Amino acid sequence: MIEKYDLDIVGGRSGCYGDPAFGSSNFGVLGAEMRDGLLYVIEANEFPRSSPSAMLDVMEDMSHRFNDNCKIDSAHPGFIRDLEERGIPALPVNFGLQIRDYETANIQSLRSKMTINSAQMVKNGKVKIHPSHTKLLSQMRSAQFDKKGGIDKEELNADVLDCFIMACWDLKEFDYSHTDIIQGKIGEKKSKKSVFFEVETVE
Repeated sequence: MIEKYDLDIVGGRSGCYGDPAFGSSNFGVLGAEMRDGLLYVIEANEFPRSSPSAMLDVMEDMSHRFNDNCKIDSAHPGFIRDLEERGIPALPVNFGLQIRDYETANIQSLRSKMTINSAQMVKNGKVKIHPSHTKLLSQMRSAQFDKKGGIDKEELNADVLDCFIMACWDLKEFDYSHTDIIQGKIGEKKSKKSVFFEVETVE
């Protein structure tokens, strides 16, 4: 998956992702773009001991470059609110959200589902990472699954890696930007066909 490619945005479906941290760990940011069904990581950075105002500037700039598609770890609602006050439509990602899988009847956290999804995308050759993104590559090489299927963070700093799994989840093969609720089901309107998904959120 590691190869050199154009790091300019070429106009595909894209997004930027942030994992805020002020003082305790690094602030991770990542920008990615879909090209011909493959996810290309355009930017992947970490900022140590960053100030909220400086990171607001960074995320505001990234959001405008990545189609104003901005997702932020929901553990930092104040930062999301500050972005919204700047006119950035930032959406929270709740890593701890519990989701029931109707095929297996198992309940998994969103973090677990996003981690497994990104691992499958890498395994299936759906991801390209530029060799200059050394921090992301280092964290990916070191990552281990925890007992719940997420990333084991006991000995790993995974700030930019969390952004990566958000990007893989948000920009995966199907575009869910247009959905309709029909008789309790979510229908994905794509071309002339609709695909329906049973969805239940467990509080």
